[in-house]
Amino acid sequence: MAFVLPHLLFLLFPLFLLLPFSVIAQTNGNISVGSTLTAGEESAWWLSPSNDFALGFQKLDNDHFLLAIWCHKIPQKTIVWYANEGNPSQRKSKVELTDQGLLLRPPQGDQQLLTEFPAAAIAYGVMNDTGNFMIVDTSFRVIWETFDRTRPGISRKPERTPSLFRHQPDAGPTH
Repeated sequence: MAFVLPHLLFLLFPLFLLLPFSVIAQTNGNISVGSTLTAGEESAWWLSPSNDFALGFQKLDNDHFLLAIWCHKIPQKTIVWYANEGNPSQRKSKVELTDQGLLLRPPQGDQQLLTEFPAAAIAYGVMNDTGNFMIVDTSFRVIWETFDRTRPGISRKPERTPSLFRHQPDAGPTH
């Protein structure tokens, strides 16, 4: 028995070294289908991996909240994007990432599908370190993203393959 215990401890020691990595792996910014946020709940947001940005309900007054993305690490919580044309949601409203898109459920009234992809099967969402929330289909294509909008609010854009950089056409020489 005395011989087995040191060997067992030797085998278990590497597992203790891996524990911090399991916490780090949970902050990768991926949001699973079925994940929900509730307006008015403490810490009800989805964070980017660096914790620089958050998507959630930003409080406007006692009973109204804006589904938004904000700079999370600064005290002012500056909003960089908001959904639903800026129409506030009531306390206890929920947003859920479903296999059909983002679904907003007020405590009373009709639920509203903020994004809709009838031909796509949604795999997950991603809150990334640029403050952009993206919805990815099962073919790993970005089918919707917050910063690919021409105006505030949610509207569907054609499907595209994700890329790291966006090329802006050259407007020609400036003099």
